[in-house]
Amino acid sequence: MWLSEMPFAERLPYTQKLIGYIDQNVATEEGFSCLGGLKEIVPCYNAMLLEAYGRLSLTESRQAQAALRWIKQYRLWGRG
Repeated sequence: MWLSEMPFAERLPYTQKLIGYIDQNVATEEGFSCLGGLKEIVPCYNAMLLEAYGRLSLTESRQAQAALRWIKQYRLWGRG
């Protein structure tokens, strides 16, 4: 998360390596999972990584779009 706050952090080799790790081990077809499985998707973790992907200019990625769909589907919009 802290890397995403730095300007142009998506260009750093370390950031690229970290994004690759997340894409392979944390991202699922439903969103970001703390343990890598569909049953382990936690709303705050999913939203945190989606925010980081947005700051890293990765909002159009398959992973970010899956996280956004999950939030739209499971968010309790009636809470206010």
